[in-house]
Amino acid sequence: MAELVTGRPLFPAVDEQELLELLRIRIGMPPEEMINKAKKRKLFFNHNKQLIRSKKSRIPPGAADRSDTIRNALYSEYDPDFIDFIEKCLVIDPKLRFKPDQALRHNWITRSKLQSVFKENQMINKFILKDLEDVIKPLPMNKRERQTA
Repeated sequence: MAELVTGRPLFPAVDEQELLELLRIRIGMPPEEMINKAKKRKLFFNHNKQLIRSKKSRIPPGAADRSDTIRNALYSEYDPDFIDFIEKCLVIDPKLRFKPDQALRHNWITRSKLQSVFKENQMINKFILKDLEDVIKPLPMNKRERQTA
C-alpha cells in the first residue's frame, strides 16, 4: 500500500540480507521465536541471532533497530492516518499486527478517497439507471400479457 501511494519502495534492498537489515532499522528485529522457526536462519543470522550483513549493504554499520522509522521513510506523505495505518500493518509480530477487520476500520481506510470514489460511483450508477428508466420505456404489452398482469 505504501508503495502504491508513494510510488517508491519502502524497503529498497539490493538483496535479501539488506532487506532484513532495512526491516530491522525500520520496524525492528524479528522476535527470537520467529528467527528460530526460519528455514533460512543460518543464511541470515549468526549463532548469536545477529543479522549477517550483506556484502553489498548500503546501510551504515552499527545502525540501531528502528533508527530509520517508517515515518521517516514516508517523508513525502504527511498524513498521520496513512503513516499510522502502514506502521500498524508492518508490525513484525503477527500476534500484534493489524488483523484485516481492524485495518478495515482504521480511519485512513474509512475516510479514504478511494472509498469515497466507490460510493460516488454507486450513487452515479443509481442516477444513470433512474435516467435510463425514464428514457427506455417498457414495450407495450400484448392483449394476453395485459390480461394476466
